[in-house]
Amino acid sequence: MEEKTEIKKTFNRKTPYVIHEHLAKRAGRHYDLRIKRLKGNLLESWALPKAKFPQEFGEKTLAVRTNPHSRLWLYFEGEITEGHGKGLVKIVQKGEAEILGWGPTYITFKIDGPVASGKFTLIQFKPKKGEKIDTWILIKSKEKTEG
Repeated sequence: MEEKTEIKKTFNRKTPYVIHEHLAKRAGRHYDLRIKRLKGNLLESWALPKAKFPQEFGEKTLAVRTNPHSRLWLYFEGEITEGHGKGLVKIVQKGEAEILGWGPTYITFKIDGPVASGKFTLIQFKPKKGEKIDTWILIKSKEKTEG
């Protein structure tokens, strides 16, 4: 009798990300967080107007979702010469994000670097009627402890 082997699909839950410091003429100094979608080649993007990542558990900051960007933005540094984002862009952190959960209105991930380190959750606010801004909040999440 032939033995059947079950093939399980493994799912890589690590994906590239980048944090840019953006010195925009119009919006001022802020961070842009870009995380590659688990499927496809686009980067989901959020502007952090206060140029600050939460450092302590429970701390939060505003994150405004922007248009998805091409994967090339993982490597881009330089000057944007046109449009709303006109200004200088510099990579301040990049690497692999460990995705712990990703749904239509939230993303939970772990990253490690000089600007942001630890577990974070992005949560979408329900837009008010007629509102066009896609507002999220970035929260420093509690990490599970051993024992």
